[in-house]
Amino acid sequence: MKRRGSSTRHGIQPLLAYCCLVCAVVFFAGCGRPAYDPGLLKQAAALGEEQRWDEARPFIKAHLVRHPDDPIAHYYYGLSYLHLGAPQLTLAEGELLTAQALLSRDIIPTEEVTGMEYFKFKGVLHQKTALVYMRAFREALRFNVPPEYSRELLIKAAEQVDLGLKCNPASVPLKEYRDFLQETLHGTPEKQPEVMTRAPGSGSSI
Repeated sequence: MKRRGSSTRHGIQPLLAYCCLVCAVVFFAGCGRPAYDPGLLKQAAALGEEQRWDEARPFIKAHLVRHPDDPIAHYYYGLSYLHLGAPQLTLAEGELLTAQALLSRDIIPTEEVTGMEYFKFKGVLHQKTALVYMRAFREALRFNVPPEYSRELLIKAAEQVDLGLKCNPASVPLKEYRDFLQETLHGTPEKQPEVMTRAPGSGSSI
């Protein structure tokens, strides 16, 4: 004669195991993550277009709380620091390099927020990263940093420009950066690009 409690217990255990398996499948399928909503990022991008980056930054941070692996958000977060000069240029560099690393994982839709198709956006991302190093070079000149150190910044900028031109060979800003960097590294530049001569903190500096 079977004991009733034992039968009930044996019936519950497979059910619990099945429930755990279903929960695991649902979680790892991504159902545990919030649905992607670019609303906050669109607001930030609109403010950025008006150079109101201090107002845009909280929207970007709120978006990153929900979507920490979003390369577009890290791109805009980097831009929000780019116009401020040193030491915020270090923050800009970190965010833009993070965006590059995340973007290299897969081709993602970029037009809804940025208005640019994937490879054009990727070229602009490398362009802005190059600009970080060019701005840092300008800061290094202001503080009389030895040339052997400041030159490394231009080399990093040139590497970013090369990567950008592979994504978007027709980019006029990237071609201007390339010419300037070649002249600076290997000759005497006739003039600096306009983005290099604007003062840090200028509202039109991006």
